[in-house]
Order: sequence, then C-alpha cells, then structure tokens
Amino acid sequence: MEEGLFRIVIEDKIGYANEQGEIIIDPIYACAVPFKNEVAKVSLNCTKVQNDPAHWSWESDEWFYIDKEGNVVDGIVE
Repeated sequence: MEEGLFRIVIEDKIGYANEQGEIIIDPIYACAVPFKNEVAKVSLNCTKVQNDPAHWSWESDEWFYIDKEGNVVDGIVE
C-alpha cells in the first residue's frame, strides 16, 4: 500500500482501494503505478513489455496523473 491506497484489478482493469478495501477510484485503467507524492501515473491504453525473463514494464504514449480522488492532475513533469 502506498500513501493509503492500493491497486486493485477487476476484469483486467486497475483502480485503487483504501485500507478497508473500499474502492476509491474505479478500475478503468489499463496500467497504473502506486501513488507517490499524492499522485499516480495511469493510462487507459498501454502495452505490457517483457524486459527479460523475470521483469516486465508498461509502455504507453498516453500516460497522465491522477490525484487520490481520481481527478486528472495537470502540470506534472517527470
């Protein structure tokens, strides 16, 4: 769990729930990373890439950030 929320997967889509298991952000994302500094990086369209036999990552040209209520956050630069 990162910053009070953890990722959940329902029907191959990712969302976030709180410590009590209540869904806080509906599972609508194809890929999503844990929250860090109050935001999470998500995408509605991504591809899973096998980096080597033990590791994989997601690739997307459509990443964006959301806050802990699921609102899009603008102005974040990596």
